[in-house]
Amino acid sequence: MSQQYNALSQVCATCKYWGGRRDLKQYGDYVELDSPMDTGSCYSRDSGWFNGSPVQASNCCRCWEKWSALR
Repeated sequence: MSQQYNALSQVCATCKYWGGRRDLKQYGDYVELDSPMDTGSCYSRDSGWFNGSPVQASNCCRCWEKWSALR
């Protein structure tokens, strides 16, 4: 079952630093993933996740910045 996050959701799936697979939907209103358990790398050097470990799409941290593809 897929998971959707709107542009205001401050989770990794909507963050510009998250490197996981996500699909942009509804002209940039939200992203869709296969599962909230999907993982990707975090590319923010200020994040506690920046150690090469996979980060789940549903995680959040203080370094969140909205992905520019979202409106």
